[in-house]
Amino acid sequence: MSVRVCFICLFIAFTESACNGPKPQFSAGSEGLDVVLLPTEGFPAAVSNLLEKQVAKDTGLQVRAMLPLGTRDWKPFPDSQQYDPSELVRLAYPAIERLRKNYDGKLYVILTARDINTTDRNLRFVFSANFSQNVAVVSVARMVAGNSGQPASDDVIIGRLRKMILRMIALQYYNLERSADIHEVTYSPLMGLDDLDAMGTVLKKPEKKH
Repeated sequence: MSVRVCFICLFIAFTESACNGPKPQFSAGSEGLDVVLLPTEGFPAAVSNLLEKQVAKDTGLQVRAMLPLGTRDWKPFPDSQQYDPSELVRLAYPAIERLRKNYDGKLYVILTARDINTTDRNLRFVFSANFSQNVAVVSVARMVAGNSGQPASDDVIIGRLRKMILRMIALQYYNLERSADIHEVTYSPLMGLDDLDAMGTVLKKPEKKH
């Protein structure tokens, strides 16, 4: 099934799709990983694999996309189709700790196709959420919308995901502060798709101390 069909499935349902394909197991090599992309069930494997390559090229970091994380026990808020990302992270921590023993990984970015919101639901939705122990969640659910109620193109959706992963790297891997400059991935406040599309991909890495 094509990446395009996968995204259309997400756009129509905002739910899990059957678009994942198997990925061979691998070794981490002699050096540990910097960033681990951890897709959940329903997030297209082809997309996480593509993002692995793009983000590695963008940053020069060791980036690897893993096999999907099981989400059987991740339930939506009562009377809602949205999910609490903090609950996903709680469920994922044991698996992340097992992965860290074998692959290291300084930052784990969980990728989901489900619509997420803050625990208190004081916003309509969030694109991402940051947590302790260098774990973040990024949701594609709201990124699949285009103009006039039609799905966005593959390039637009993947570009949005790429920006949000770079943002997580800036905030949690490099511990950069948020910026008011729309050209930077740390731009804040990030209020919706208009802001996300306007936001640049500039990631100002901290200067090395001599």
